[in-house]
Amino acid sequence: MIFFLVLPFLLHAVGSDFHPELVALGVIYLVTSEAERRMVARVSRGDRLAVRVAFRPLYAGLVVVAAAFVVHWPWVAPVLLAMIAAHAALWLRSWGAIAVGVTASVANVAAGVLCGIVLDGHTAAGGTYGLPEALLVSFVGLPLLVAVLASRAAETSSAMQALRSRADRLHAARDELQRSQQQLQRWNRELNTEVDRQTHALDERNRYLSIINAVSFALAEPMDDGRTLERAVRLVARLLGVRAAQAYTRPSGVEVIDLFVTVAPEDLHAPRLPEAVLLEVARTGRPVSSIHPDAVASIDAATLPDLGEPYHVVPLVAKGRVLGSFALIGTGSLRDD
Repeated sequence: MIFFLVLPFLLHAVGSDFHPELVALGVIYLVTSEAERRMVARVSRGDRLAVRVAFRPLYAGLVVVAAAFVVHWPWVAPVLLAMIAAHAALWLRSWGAIAVGVTASVANVAAGVLCGIVLDGHTAAGGTYGLPEALLVSFVGLPLLVAVLASRAAETSSAMQALRSRADRLHAARDELQRSQQQLQRWNRELNTEVDRQTHALDERNRYLSIINAVSFALAEPMDDGRTLERAVRLVARLLGVRAAQAYTRPSGVEVIDLFVTVAPEDLHAPRLPEAVLLEVARTGRPVSSIHPDAVASIDAATLPDLGEPYHVVPLVAKGRVLGSFALIGTGSLRDD
């Protein structure tokens, strides 16, 4: 509608009379459109359509008034009213577009009548734009324009809704895929963890079985020979990962065998249990442990020696008869691999 501000100067440029009233109409339009903008911003979303439709008759009235000052240009009113109707058809709902279209048609008839009164229906160029032409534009041209644009707008809106719906479905599918991927990754991590745990448990079981097997073979040899017993004790200590081992036994008809071996030959400072502890375990047949001293009934926990490292003493039993005792000392941190 800035056209109202420029139109007087265009008329003056082509030699027509200068109409300051058109400038006033342009100012009125600017004030009215600003009022519409502020009112639309303040009302609720459901009332915005009614506000926009209510202001359209005001704009159509400004066009009708302006038509009286530009009778030499009869196309101005139909073009401006067609622009108002087209905007409504594209951007307003169906009933809003219909209301604005009817308003534009009535305003166009009024403009044609007004132009006919001013110049008796004749333009300066000798043509006519009276009531018949206005009725033709109002009841054929404008309704057809509104119907076509509203149909295109509806198709565009439906296409946009379909695109939004498809985009929502794609987003939902993407989110579902992401959740499925996260679930698969979590299951994969849990499966790997379980596999590692089972593998570790199997390795430990195999290690224990191999230790038991080796110890069984070592202890299956006759213990009358001190060298055989020393090899067996050293093998057991190495397999169990301790620092040193002691053995006390008295085979029948053989002198007492008291062994102390270290897994690492250079470990000269490995702690050693007093012989009395091994004798007591061999006599009572009850194990002794520095980790659980209170569990020992035959030896007072307060009298157990403190070696600075954990130790365990167990009886050596064969066919239900206690032959001696066997001790494991330390954690094996100095053993020679």
